[in-house]
Amino acid sequence: MRPELKISELTNLHDARYCAAVGIFLQAFSLERGNSKKVSVEVIREIRPWLSGPELIGEYGYDDPAEIKSDLEVVELEHISVPLDYPRENLAHLPGKLIFRSQENLRSGSAGLTLIQETAAKFPSALFEISLDSMEDSLWDDLAALGLTERCILKFQDPDPIWHLLQKKGVRPFAFSLGPWVEESSGELDYEFCDEFIGKFNELLPVS
Repeated sequence: MRPELKISELTNLHDARYCAAVGIFLQAFSLERGNSKKVSVEVIREIRPWLSGPELIGEYGYDDPAEIKSDLEVVELEHISVPLDYPRENLAHLPGKLIFRSQENLRSGSAGLTLIQETAAKFPSALFEISLDSMEDSLWDDLAALGLTERCILKFQDPDPIWHLLQKKGVRPFAFSLGPWVEESSGELDYEFCDEFIGKFNELLPVS
């Protein structure tokens, strides 16, 4: 399986169309209350018709499920992303495919891994975006033993672990999440860096 690529906190049509053109399949927009890059659902609704191919994600914090449902009446989103410890009593009320995000770096044997295992059993189609400092072999073994490797979106502090994983036979998550390292110091998307990253990614995993 060829891993997909995900990008978060898009804010405008130009960046979204660029990402679609270079093959970034999962495009996320922050709808989290208080996030400095939060956009309105009306903005996403205006962007959506210009995109062909990518799946769109609404990234929330601990927002009320009624507010999330209200947003989905305005714009179609393929995925809803919430924190891994989002209140369990509200999960049943969330519409759409779910992505659970770990808020802290995950480590082998941690409580976070146990929570992922429990959540995966209750939500068999959910994906898990996991923040990591590096890729420990023991952690990957844990995820493989739980049958979760193909449901993981891995997010690193820099791209180096991605190259390490791609050259390791058999290590194929569902997707890699592009972190703040694809942005310039101003917070703008760094197209030149993205072009170089995508080029190297496609060299290691040619598009079939």
